[in-house]
Amino acid sequence: MVDNNKSNKEKYRTFKQLINSFYNTKKIDQKVQDKEKNILPHTIKLEPKLIYNTYSKNLKLEIKIGNKNMYIIKNLIDFYDKMINEEYYQYGSKLAFKHTKEAFEPESVALLEFVLKYAEILKYAQETSKEYAVWEGNTLGDRYIVISNTGIDELFDIIKGNDIEFQRDGKDSNIFLNDFNPEIKFNVEEKKNGEYKIYPNIDIYEYEILKGKNYTYLLMKNSLYRCTKEFKENELKLIEVFRMNFEKEISFPNEEMEKFIEQHKINCPKCGKHNWTNIRQFNLMFETKLGSTADGASSIYLRPETAQGIFVNYLNVQKTGRMKIPFGIAQIGKAFRNEIVARQFVFRMRE
Repeated sequence: MVDNNKSNKEKYRTFKQLINSFYNTKKIDQKVQDKEKNILPHTIKLEPKLIYNTYSKNLKLEIKIGNKNMYIIKNLIDFYDKMINEEYYQYGSKLAFKHTKEAFEPESVALLEFVLKYAEILKYAQETSKEYAVWEGNTLGDRYIVISNTGIDELFDIIKGNDIEFQRDGKDSNIFLNDFNPEIKFNVEEKKNGEYKIYPNIDIYEYEILKGKNYTYLLMKNSLYRCTKEFKENELKLIEVFRMNFEKEISFPNEEMEKFIEQHKINCPKCGKHNWTNIRQFNLMFETKLGSTADGASSIYLRPETAQGIFVNYLNVQKTGRMKIPFGIAQIGKAFRNEIVARQFVFRMRE
């Protein structure tokens, strides 16, 4: 005997699955809507992380997403698709939202547009080649954006003035993005035998130069500087000479000093003008002659500290005498003497 109730259940089983599929979908959609109501608009934020490899000279960008808890976006192409389709997605136990621009805080919108732009390039590159994607000579993955010359200019405009995460050769730290030139200065000192030496105030092995389309960037310690064209043509060119020759200081003769100043347009550090006189040797001692006749006399130099009152008290003399430049100051009196010590030589011959 056949059970009619059982046969009817089998007969209409497929139909019930069809009905339940629509019913369950509506039920799931209702749960999604309920969860979306709990997510306030403009609360999702993006955090960038720059990754630099010293050997390959590659700069990559990694993105974190969240509000209180941050999650790494492991697949930028999937993230791009979710934003295009406005999908609801759960990253973790405490982050689930519908992917729309309205969900992100205003400070993250510019970075979001940057990520979507380059994620679209990644997607197109991977669709072109199924096994791997190559863009501008760099192998691309789904997790990182390889920053190109154009990309670094765009990204810097978005995140400048912020302190962000930074990884260099596997070591994590933070980096600050400065929209001004670094404090690189060159010191010139006089050596013996009429020579000069020039050296920078930074370690020539502790910086990296990143080239953008319109700007040049200097990565130094925990800062990334965007340099002007004038800085690039002057300071950066000089510092590169030191690095290419593995020299921390460079020596040159006195005759080359004027050429060096003119060639590199070195300005006065106080007034900022480029109005130098010719290089002259200043005598800081008092010159006189030693000998019975002027023709056979030799030049000797007397101690300058005997007249130091003229120079130390110069401002007092100028104010009390109400003098206007130019004017002269003379010292009258016995300033020098002969001094013989009880040893085998003359201590001071002419003073």
